[in-house]
Amino acid sequence: MNNKKTQTYFLWIIIFLILLSIIPMITLSFYDHPSADDYSYARFTGEAWRTTRNLFSVLAAAIETAIHGWYSWQGPFTSAFFMALQPALFGEQYYRITGILFIGILIFCNLIFFDYILCKRLKCDRLPAIALGMMASFLMLQYVPLASEVIYWFCGAVHYTFFFSLTEILICVLLDLCKPQSKFSTVVHVITASVFGFLLSGGNQMAAFGGLLLTFGLCIACAILKKKNYLIQTAIVLFFQFCGFLLSALSPGTENRSDAIAADLGIVGSISSSIQYGFECINKWFGFELLICLVILLPCIYDMGKKVCVNTNFKFRYPLLVFILSVGFLCALFCPTFYALGSAGPKRLISGIYFVFILLVFLNFFYFCGWIQQKIIFEKKDGISLQWLLFSLLLIFGGVLGGYKNTVGHTAYLSVSSGEAGLYSQQADARYNELLQCKGQDVVVERYDVYPVLLFVEEVTGDPDYYINQMVRSYFDLESIVLK
Repeated sequence: MNNKKTQTYFLWIIIFLILLSIIPMITLSFYDHPSADDYSYARFTGEAWRTTRNLFSVLAAAIETAIHGWYSWQGPFTSAFFMALQPALFGEQYYRITGILFIGILIFCNLIFFDYILCKRLKCDRLPAIALGMMASFLMLQYVPLASEVIYWFCGAVHYTFFFSLTEILICVLLDLCKPQSKFSTVVHVITASVFGFLLSGGNQMAAFGGLLLTFGLCIACAILKKKNYLIQTAIVLFFQFCGFLLSALSPGTENRSDAIAADLGIVGSISSSIQYGFECINKWFGFELLICLVILLPCIYDMGKKVCVNTNFKFRYPLLVFILSVGFLCALFCPTFYALGSAGPKRLISGIYFVFILLVFLNFFYFCGWIQQKIIFEKKDGISLQWLLFSLLLIFGGVLGGYKNTVGHTAYLSVSSGEAGLYSQQADARYNELLQCKGQDVVVERYDVYPVLLFVEEVTGDPDYYINQMVRSYFDLESIVLK
């Protein structure tokens, strides 16, 4: 068996195993139910659907939700619009698509990103690029710090997973903008990127600020390389991104929220805290499982670096600079929350930054392998040898034995196989049907027997004025609701 065929078989095995690991996560999604902010953001849209059964009325109510949130609590207008469209407003049973939807979106956008960067721009083969995209998706999904709020909770998944995925697409559009093309194609790309950038800036602070930094960095690169036309085009996109960012950051709702949360770190303190916390996260996230995944794909990535050196004019000249910029970018993503909240922010936001971390690790590893190719003359056959295949399979086996209990997939499997997820779903359906029948009444609900760690965000309490209670009360049009 030659090395090229061995590599093909090996990569298909990797892809198959990754897809296999996701099955328990998808299965768990069928037991999912709305929680917490799902009710508050779907208040207007839920009412619109129940009274009109008209999709246009629902979309109008989603816009109303975004405007209401912009004035009253926080500025991310694009996030508010999409969060208002949570599936349960059409029926509780439709909320089960949440996990499947965002697992699919994350994998799909990762594949598009790796395919565009590695295949379309750097002329690598497609199968290795797909394998890298799948491996990155595996690490993002299985080891994300808070899967419950960025995969199975619609509001959190929209706010972080969806907007991280959109950022990947925006990067592809921006890079596609900086290449020779017709005037018509240029105009279309500029308009697309500008709209995309504006809407992205209406998402969470991390995605908005990160998107601004990336486009600004591209503008600097165009200026250094004296690409005047590309500089003008990217500057136009940057302008619309900045407008969206200001529209979100300077909203009355953002001001109201800032007044409610005391944060006095200042600019210097926020930057210092962001750097410190960023390094702590890097140290925590760069674990044994990530190292195994990189080692397994090492021959594949090394071959891809070789192909780039042979097939393109791209030069891997500055690995240290790329590494420093990557670390700086990751730390910078914490700045908005340290400045606004005085802390790193909720764990779901940190989970969104974890996605960025995995992407940066893969890009740095690929860049470093390409640099090694240019610096060291090393004759080697393309592909993966049978010995490396066996070694990699041994690593996979050892990694599964040593680290599978830490994965989201294993937690999902235990929740389903133990009956915990089924019991929770049964009781959540019963509560939902009860609340539908109690419009205008004071309601006392029973506590669930189980609260699956991946499916449940926050419960109502015995205090009718607690904000979760108020969200549920408004959504179901109750007089009050308390937990027994």
